[in-house]
Amino acid sequence: MSEKNATKIKVLLVDDDKILCLMFKTFLGDKGYFVEVANRGEEALVIIDKFKPHVIILDINMPGISGDKLISVILSMYPEIKVIMVSGDIDDEAKRDLTLFGAFDCMRKPVDLEHLNNIILKAVS
Repeated sequence: MSEKNATKIKVLLVDDDKILCLMFKTFLGDKGYFVEVANRGEEALVIIDKFKPHVIILDINMPGISGDKLISVILSMYPEIKVIMVSGDIDDEAKRDLTLFGAFDCMRKPVDLEHLNNIILKAVS
């Protein structure tokens, strides 16, 4: 799928860092994605049901339901959604475990936004 088709792609950002969410939302919006933001895992579950995202960018370390717990809930309810995990504290073992939980990809913060764009396009192709 090319960037021309990004306008049809819905992305949900789930991260408690509001500044990071604004940066991601601005970048992805400029690329043509339709973007929603949740700052807590519980909020994400409500938004997912209404928004029906194709891709979720999910932080691991958040208050309330952490991303590593939330991914299994999301994928059990919506197995078609591609989940990209992001964290400042991700190592090879965590990446392997998250992939086993069903993560499409795992990225270390700070995230290269162009690389993220490429991963999203790959996830929906």
